[in-house]
Amino acid sequence: MNSVQGKWLLHGWQGITFETPADWELAAVQGDAKKGYLSLDDGRMMRLELKWEPSKSSLAIAKTVDHHIAQLQRKAGKRAPPLKVRRNLKLVRLRGKDYECFAIENEVKAYNLLSRCENCGRVLLLCVLLEPDKEEVIFQRIVSSLCDHPYGGKVKWGLYGFYFILPEKAHLLENTLKAGSIELNFQEPEGEISVARIGLAESTLRRQKFDSWFHERYGKRLAAFRYSTEKTKFKGHLALKVKGGTPRLRGLLPILRRKEYLRALAWFCEVTDRIYVFRTISKAKDSQTFRRFSAAVECH
Repeated sequence: MNSVQGKWLLHGWQGITFETPADWELAAVQGDAKKGYLSLDDGRMMRLELKWEPSKSSLAIAKTVDHHIAQLQRKAGKRAPPLKVRRNLKLVRLRGKDYECFAIENEVKAYNLLSRCENCGRVLLLCVLLEPDKEEVIFQRIVSSLCDHPYGGKVKWGLYGFYFILPEKAHLLENTLKAGSIELNFQEPEGEISVARIGLAESTLRRQKFDSWFHERYGKRLAAFRYSTEKTKFKGHLALKVKGGTPRLRGLLPILRRKEYLRALAWFCEVTDRIYVFRTISKAKDSQTFRRFSAAVECH
């Protein structure tokens, strides 16, 4: 496990961002922006769990911690020894929050933060699992980096070293998180957004042309569109611009269905050996989301 002096990475999910040692990776996600759960592991054991939900009452966080610890004791069973708990740990100072840090010590030491944000009303329960001989400064750095809501109408997403920014109003619909392929699909008032990262790009593009690869991967999903592709450069990389829309229909159908416009940008990053794709389907011919956020996808 990396120490606090080693490399750290940013994670971003549903408007929550925080840093951890670089070998802690996303293991599971559930729920949505309102209420959900995620966990990280380092390949050997669970390292971090995070739960979030809206505040349901004005009950002091200290009372909520009481209830949480009592619930853990009940789950352990009547024959289990009392939990070794240290309360009100003065490990961090957080502004704009009612919060408490506490530790539960067994074979693995669990450092916890329970907080309620005065700004957004989000309640977070963060649990970081450390071996007894590991320094608590790891927990301190994680908590100090934690942000529980977006700023400036933008949301930072970060998973497996894949980073991008989207409008706050873009809601995650579905995600595919595989070893060689990550794709997240969103819905926003303007339309749809898709962001993807695909591995083993060099060997793929050695077998087929870039535009052929795009047609093969997205052709069925974009069957309703007439679009063209154009080779270009983006951030110094080989890239593909895609532009099109649904065809104009005769009769009554145009009244029932508005024309939709497709914009996409795909590029091959030689440094990471990956293809990155930012795609929008919009009711507006000039997608503001595409113009503002396609360049915010980081490749290296």
